[in-house]
Amino acid sequence: MTCEHCRARVEAAARQVAGVSAAQVDLAVGTLTVSGGDPAAIIRAVGEAGYPAELGETGEAAPCPMPEPGAKTKAQQPPDSPRAYLL
Repeated sequence: MTCEHCRARVEAAARQVAGVSAAQVDLAVGTLTVSGGDPAAIIRAVGEAGYPAELGETGEAAPCPMPEPGAKTKAQQPPDSPRAYLL
């Protein structure tokens, strides 16, 4: 995916999924970052728009074995934390 039209289609497809509060494509690295929504539904919607996708890394560092007091581990992140999808 290399053009603004494609970016707009992918973002619109992701935003149509229930629970999605934000969707943004990064054309330079070929990722879609989405807040909220069901990952399987997002992958399906983007695929139906003509752009195969898969769930990628979130870019978060893995939690340390001994996190700092008050630090949130990945399991404690809110359910609407952004997720990255590879396009």
